Amino acid sequence: MVTNMQRIHEPEAELSTLEEAFEDAEVVREYLERKRKFQSEQSIALRVPLQAVIEAIDQMEEPVLQQVAQHVERRLALIALPLLAEAQ
Repeated sequence: MVTNMQRIHEPEAELSTLEEAFEDAEVVREYLERKRKFQSEQSIALRVPLQAVIEAIDQMEEPVLQQVAQHVERRLALIALPLLAEAQ
């Protein structure tokens, strides 16, 4: 237990439950797994005008658009987790 209360960042903050801590750990584990996967894949830089991407998205049928949305969601999660970690 912390004996020096002055070192606690937010002494009034509610502590996480064990279940919440495990959920957080799972989110971090998934993030690290995705990050390793993306880093291990070979990639090339491909410059495409943003308007071309937007127009292509506008032409997609719903099943393909759902795949794109899931992919974008995963990519955004890779960006958001480090930002959330920095904020804490």
